[in-house]
Parts: sequence; C-alpha cells; structure tokens
Amino acid sequence: MIDNDIFDSTEAVEVYVGVPLDGIVRTWNDGRPQTWRVSDAECFSRLWGTGAVTAAAIERGHYRDIGVLDPVNNLLCIETTTPASSLGGHIDDHEHFALTPVDPAAPSYDEAFGLWVEYEKVLVTAMAHAFERGDVLIVSGQSTDGRSVTIGRMTRSLRRVLITSASPAPRTDAWPDPRPGEEDRTTLVTTACADTLFESTVQTTLALDSWGIEPLDARITYVVPIEAMTVELPWCVGDAA
Repeated sequence: MIDNDIFDSTEAVEVYVGVPLDGIVRTWNDGRPQTWRVSDAECFSRLWGTGAVTAAAIERGHYRDIGVLDPVNNLLCIETTTPASSLGGHIDDHEHFALTPVDPAAPSYDEAFGLWVEYEKVLVTAMAHAFERGDVLIVSGQSTDGRSVTIGRMTRSLRRVLITSASPAPRTDAWPDPRPGEEDRTTLVTTACADTLFESTVQTTLALDSWGIEPLDARITYVVPIEAMTVELPWCVGDAA
C-alpha cells in the first residue's frame, strides 16, 4: 500500500474490481478486463467482503465493488467506509495500491482449485457481512442475468434459513436435480449456521466451475432488496417528507 502524490487523477478512470486471489485481481473498465498483481496483497485482500469498499450500482439495487485506476502509473485507489463505533457514524478513507500487469492466461486445474479455495474464504466473509445488512448476494460472471448463484438468509417458521439457488441447475453432485418443470433452476434450503455458510460457498464455486467461469472472473453483486423494487424510493428522509 502506498499513499503519496504519484496518483494522477487527471487520467484516472473508475473500474469495477473483482475478488483478489493469491495476490492477483481483475478489473473491468467498460466491460474490458485487465489482470494485475497487487503490491500489498495482504492489506488489499483484507478489505474484500467486509462491506468497507465503496460500491457502485450496476442497476437499481445491485452493487459491485469499485476503485479508481490511474493507468499511467498503474495505481489503484480504493475508497473505504468503516464504522466509527457501535454508537454509529463512519470513517471515510482511501488507500493506494501499486499494480503490475500480468498474463491473463487461464489457470491450470491445480491453480484453479487453489484459487477457488481462496474465493470461498472471501465469499464466507461477504455472506456474513451482507446478511447483517439485509443484503442478498448474486455470484456470477459478468452478467447477473446469466449463469449465477443467488444466496440469501431469511426467517421461516421462527427458524433462520440459508437459501442458495443456482440458475441454470448445475450438473454436479453437490446440487440436487431440479424439480419437474424447473430445469432452469435448483434451490437448496438449510439452517443458517457457520457450517452451512461454508457448504454454500463450496456449492457456489462448484457451480461456477461447472459453467466454465474462472475464479478471477467470478463477481460478487450485492443486492439491496428494497432498492431493487420496481418503485423508485427516496434516498433520504427529507425527500420522503
């Protein structure tokens, strides 16, 4: 991590940032991917899945993590927001990370396995923080309308349950066969606890892998259900008055 005057904001562009894995991260600008090695990978990775990274809407109520890329100096600025205390308030900050371009070649089978294991750790963290906020997760490739896994938590009959739904139904042993007439989707419902959260991440990465999505291309979208409604909502209390 660096924090100096090298960052050139005049050339900077906003980019969507994927999940950092083994010190490598992929960014997208206008849908075009770039693959990078991060200088301070440990610090960079600690931010992911916590909700601290600034996110931007890709459609109403659907958010993805973003950063600001200086393509001249290969620096990425990540804006963060963290709670100030349990009493409320927050702290806005930013961090600069040096990047080095790397070959975006597809990983080998063994490399992909290791990256998926890392991805599952980030996804467990993302799920825990998202559920505290009342968010739902969609894990997919570039489009949330394509092959994707939706993960949410709800209370049913006074029991907290975890719902993991994949579309189309993955052809792997980790997923049940779809019900008759529902070949486009299959859903798992389990009691929400630490063990089932981890099982859900494994089922998610197995589904993504079966669809041919690479770990660095697997993108997390945070869905705020009330914002995703078709009715446009006011952004502040004053607007609602």
